[in-house]
Amino acid sequence: MKQLFTVFLFLNIWSANCQITEEFSALPLAEVFDRLDKKYGIKISYDPALIEGIKCTALLKDVSKKEGLKLILKNTQLSFLRVKSNYYSLQPSKVHWKISGYILDPKGIPLPFAKLRVRYTNIGTHSNDKGFYSFDYTSDLAPEIEITVFGHYRKIVSAALLKKAPNIKMRQNIVDYPEVLVEYLTEGIYADQEVSALSIRPKELGALPGTTEPDVFQLVQSVPGINSASSTVNEIQIRGGTADQNRILWDGIPIYHPGHFNGMISSINPNIVHQANLHRGTYSPYYGGKVSGLMDLHSIDFIPNKFKANASVNMLQADAFIETPLSKKTALLLSFRRSYMDLWKSPTYKRYAQRVYQETAILSEGEYGDDPDFDGESLNEFEVYNEFIYSDINGKFIYKPSDKTLFTFSGMLTNNQLNYSQNVYENQEELTNDLSTANYGFSTHLKHKWNERWSSDLLASFARYNYQYNFQISSVYEDITEIEEYVEKSNVVLHSGLNWSNSFLINAHNIFAFGYQFKYNSVNYGIQESEDEDTFSSLGDNSGVSNVLHLNYTHKKGKWLAKLGARGVYMSAASALKLEPRAYLQYSVSPRLSFKTSFGLQNQFISQIDQLDEQQLGLSNRVWVMVDGTDIPIVGSRLFDLGAVFKAKGWYVELEAYRKDMSNIVMFSDDIALSSGLARGDGISRGIDLLVKKRWKNYRTWVSYSLSEVQYNFEDLSEEPFFAPFNQTHTLKWGSSFKWRGFEFSSAFKIASGKAYTPLADVVEELEPGPDPSPNELYNLVYGSLFSRKLPLFHQLDLTVMYNVFQNPDRPWQLKIGVSFFNVYNQVNVLNRTYDLEVDIDDPDNPLIDAYAIDKYYLGFTPNAVIRIDFK
Repeated sequence: MKQLFTVFLFLNIWSANCQITEEFSALPLAEVFDRLDKKYGIKISYDPALIEGIKCTALLKDVSKKEGLKLILKNTQLSFLRVKSNYYSLQPSKVHWKISGYILDPKGIPLPFAKLRVRYTNIGTHSNDKGFYSFDYTSDLAPEIEITVFGHYRKIVSAALLKKAPNIKMRQNIVDYPEVLVEYLTEGIYADQEVSALSIRPKELGALPGTTEPDVFQLVQSVPGINSASSTVNEIQIRGGTADQNRILWDGIPIYHPGHFNGMISSINPNIVHQANLHRGTYSPYYGGKVSGLMDLHSIDFIPNKFKANASVNMLQADAFIETPLSKKTALLLSFRRSYMDLWKSPTYKRYAQRVYQETAILSEGEYGDDPDFDGESLNEFEVYNEFIYSDINGKFIYKPSDKTLFTFSGMLTNNQLNYSQNVYENQEELTNDLSTANYGFSTHLKHKWNERWSSDLLASFARYNYQYNFQISSVYEDITEIEEYVEKSNVVLHSGLNWSNSFLINAHNIFAFGYQFKYNSVNYGIQESEDEDTFSSLGDNSGVSNVLHLNYTHKKGKWLAKLGARGVYMSAASALKLEPRAYLQYSVSPRLSFKTSFGLQNQFISQIDQLDEQQLGLSNRVWVMVDGTDIPIVGSRLFDLGAVFKAKGWYVELEAYRKDMSNIVMFSDDIALSSGLARGDGISRGIDLLVKKRWKNYRTWVSYSLSEVQYNFEDLSEEPFFAPFNQTHTLKWGSSFKWRGFEFSSAFKIASGKAYTPLADVVEELEPGPDPSPNELYNLVYGSLFSRKLPLFHQLDLTVMYNVFQNPDRPWQLKIGVSFFNVYNQVNVLNRTYDLEVDIDDPDNPLIDAYAIDKYYLGFTPNAVIRIDFK
């Protein structure tokens, strides 16, 4: 009996001090307790309701009973109490873990709808649309939190670490992760969760072909469906819409003139742009007032953690940028850029000037020939004076008093000044152009997160655009100056706006957004033209208030993404109420294949109108006007598109078809039958866009093709529909980029149909010439059908090479040098074609009539070079 008692005592001592070695994988907690009882004699009493549905995943290796039970219950909301040796009871934990913070991308941008889950459980939460999360959990040990979000690697973080550092930066996964933020054309431009939207981050962009800057406006011209028929940034057409039909914003400030140097250079400094969101089709009803695309540019909205600065100089301009925290709650951004053409006219500047204000080239002499393959004959009998200066400055102040509140103030100013004169020796003729444009504005933005579900934004903005243009041709005869032709144009646009918006996260799958907007706009313009005794003038001055209500519902669950919204606008200047329904639907068959469609109605109240005649005369022939309910109507559009996206293993294939119906397009006309001087018409844009892109590690290549047709119907100008003057039916683009060691190489080749132009049909005698007519006034040019012929095929190749001198990322400063080559093989591409007439009546019975075509050309071979220093 004594021996039996000794054995029993030994077993109790062994059981009390035994070490546990076990592995559990998603095993119900009741089975875990049963195994502990049978194998280790550990008795646990509990209420079955406490452990219902709870599974355990844990690895125990030579741990004590106490430590083993803690690990088993680690990610549960349970605790244990020791009753006596080997006997325990289960009870709810009383240790609270209350954590809140933000989920951010590597650049510090909030990531919406990230999923946070206590590991091995179904308990968790989602970040809201601003990236904010909050949850409350009870557990004796710090639970492990698993964080997942589209396009980023999964991250597992201890709740104890989150308590100390609640803001978590995720690491992007561009290729391998099945739910990804997909790289679109190249590094720095991504396809969003909504596959029709693109996100551009200029500071992540590598070398861009043909330019030394990461210019957003240059980059977007590589996107299928986006083109600039004039190869300028202020004439970007998005799926058949004109440039003025695109909504362009920087920090909520409307941009009315996005180009320097007549559009050869963007007026928005790339350094100040943190992210640009691009929409080619239907977009959120928060945005309105335009009938085509959207380019929404933003600077940072967070406090940077350290000082950053850079400066660069190329062969056109110098620029500088500063981004710095002022305190833990404030920060400041400043950027400045200015041309130095007044100090040194570089070879690059001379090439740009030749393109913008090029001399006349004679296509053919004698009878009105029309040979599209004739490359022109330059006249060099000119003396030219050209003084041009541009500059821009942007600034932003950020104040973040708490994680829930953000206040920013942004301001900008862009300026262009041109003085151009041209003397013709042969006939003592002088041509002068004086042009001045300025676009400035500011915005204040207040964001507040009331809780993890509800957030509000309040944005106030102001903008002003000033434009003044004077053109004159005069001749000197016997010391008497006679003005033969003059054009004077002025244009002022004012904007003031207040936007209030709210976003409510109903649950992880549904979001409801709504808001109100108040906008005041005024536009005035004046145009006066005179040639010989013919005069034309048009004046306009109008203002109005827009009251807007908008709402949007987003549903995302499983394979479906749906957005339904509407925008209601009452415009006082036209006494009109417009309702704009918008819808977007996307179905993902798999992570690799998605289908999408969208539909929307949009209206525009402020537009630029063209002085469109057969000759397409001159420089700066576009003017902003505002609806007045009579002569200038509300421009409307109805857009529908349908497409599919395939992405896998570095491949990205996108195919989209679209149709856009536009109504009430207005153009100036000198037809005396139009009392208002305005012609009104409609347009149809339809097309198919295809993109095929492949990435192999550091090499990317892509090919895009656009088949598009934009037709106008202006009964006052033509009995038959005609092509839009910027229409290019076929456009093929091929781009590549490659990184090797410190080098970045990029190239882009583009081939496209020639633009439409109006051919010359005949030369006829003037039936009613004025008194004492000149020889040229005895005859008139007669034109064929409007824009019925096409210019020669367009094609060019652009290259850029950049080199990072120091390849150590830990250096406090970096140096980058680079060269770019625009139109490498100097292809002579015809920009537009006009006609003129020369009559010699030395022999009145046999007059000599010369009708000839005049071509202007795109930019030829143009090199550039840059040196950039980055401090960090």
